[in-house]
Amino acid sequence: MFRFLLPVSVTLVLATTTGLFAHSGAKGIVLERMEAMTTIGKSMVAISKMMRGSKSVNASELEDHASLIEIHARKMTTDYFPAGSIGKLSAAKDSIWQDWEAFSAVATTLKDSAFQMQTHATKLAQNGITPEGKDFVSLFTSMKRTCASCHDAFRSNKD
Repeated sequence: MFRFLLPVSVTLVLATTTGLFAHSGAKGIVLERMEAMTTIGKSMVAISKMMRGSKSVNASELEDHASLIEIHARKMTTDYFPAGSIGKLSAAKDSIWQDWEAFSAVATTLKDSAFQMQTHATKLAQNGITPEGKDFVSLFTSMKRTCASCHDAFRSNKD
């Protein structure tokens, strides 16, 4: 029993404290968007594992992860980046507000791709079918490229 509990306990402690240190000192909307980006990142990793075959594909889990990404992507232009919400702890670049139209387009692309993936996964989960094929791969590839382009244009390397 202890052989199982000790590794699980250590993993949980590390997982929860790593996030705390990464966002240490952040408050308000900056902390909220940091946490949202961490959630998106974790969901992208989980989907990636399913797409690469290192984790078994589960339509219901895929649906949940895509939904989380879509929800947070939608909030990028409405909640997470109000004017003036930049500071020394924020990785957000001024270019977000200087070129709001481009930033909004990237956020919308991510939201739309995540919504499409969620919709596909929902249909498959309802029918007990495993998601496979080029549709999911192309949607996930689009999501990865969207994240990368957003980070290149609108995120500084403060990590």
